[in-house]
Amino acid sequence: MQVYNINLDQTKKETTQHGTMDYPLAIYTTQISKNVLGFIDWHWHNELQFCFVTEGIVSFHVNNNEIIVSKNQGIFINSTQLHQASNYKDNDSSYICLNVHPDFISSFPGSLINDKYIQPYVTNTNIEYCFLSYDIDWQQSILDDLLLIYKEYEKIMSFIYWFIYFKFGIY
Repeated sequence: MQVYNINLDQTKKETTQHGTMDYPLAIYTTQISKNVLGFIDWHWHNELQFCFVTEGIVSFHVNNNEIIVSKNQGIFINSTQLHQASNYKDNDSSYICLNVHPDFISSFPGSLINDKYIQPYVTNTNIEYCFLSYDIDWQQSILDDLLLIYKEYEKIMSFIYWFIYFKFGIY
């Protein structure tokens, strides 16, 4: 699924709901040129964001930093960081985006996992983003897992569309 226009409030917070409280994860494919502005405008959200570039080269900006991310590379953008994305030097670029609410991995507020391992990083304003490359083993693992999650998601969505079409005749 691609979002063609990001709705923002007066603080530039994205108002799109990424997933639900029952399943706080959303997966998107983004072809930058298909966005109504031709780029992804400045915005922020509470969700952690993982992007994997599938085509071209993307210029991500996180706060005052420009990060150039090529095909088969990625970026992690921490919660509440102001960011935007655009094609780099007129490439028609695409990327997969996974947005996950910190609560999805933190257990519950007040838990040891949340207090010791999640909140100190999610709320640390010095941790804005992390560039991800296949050149470093732990980053390669993350990129491989992002692709695996995306492929499984695509299988599930294909099954759901198939089921709805054949069960109800709707597509």
